[in-house]
Amino acid sequence: MGLVSTIDTCNEGHRIQVHDLEDQVAGLIQKHYLQPINPDSIPPGFVENDGRVPQFLIPIHDNLELSATYICPLNTLNYTKAASITGKLGLDEQEYVKEIFATPGDTSLPISPASTWFLCTIQAGSKRTYKDLRAEAIAFNNWGIITNLHCYHEDNEKLACLNHLREQLALECDGLRKTKALALARLESAHAPPLPIPCSLALLELNLTPTLPLRYELVRRSLQPLMAEELHLWSQSPTLVRG
Repeated sequence: MGLVSTIDTCNEGHRIQVHDLEDQVAGLIQKHYLQPINPDSIPPGFVENDGRVPQFLIPIHDNLELSATYICPLNTLNYTKAASITGKLGLDEQEYVKEIFATPGDTSLPISPASTWFLCTIQAGSKRTYKDLRAEAIAFNNWGIITNLHCYHEDNEKLACLNHLREQLALECDGLRKTKALALARLESAHAPPLPIPCSLALLELNLTPTLPLRYELVRRSLQPLMAEELHLWSQSPTLVRG
């Protein structure tokens, strides 16, 4: 245990030394490398961050990050992305683009589920109330909240459209199943003459599959002209709704 304790102590001392050296390097970089710009030289479209995007950090060198002093929304409709500069790297500083999200507020407070009125407001069907809420969020001047309000509302609209489409497809599939069953019932009630291929229910469906045109043609020619329409309806039923 003595040897293990000694090694752990040495490792801890080494970690402290490395951390101190990293702090010294960061201090030297900030002292000799940073060149704050004049507020009058801010690029067009940029405004002071001033809490609009909290915790917006820009990587500068290795583990060194600086806060985004000036930011510019790339889309003023939804604020999902923003360009930023530190304002401390001279006039030729490259813009840093980052996706924006709502950031945690007071971490000492428990996270509670969204209230019913809030969820109803940001649903896809509540156009007017959602616009009012979004206007309030813009006035609150927190771009992350604006972004996530937009994302939730837009995704909810897309989900509602997909659910509606799914219901329509389900109805269409149900109708095709009924049409197919009716066509088969008519074929069976027509007492078709003997076919060159065994015509049990399972084999008939196999022979009428659109992917087997040769078998289908043999069956079609074997049937009376009176049954042509029913046979055509059966063959046109998508494989999706078979069974």
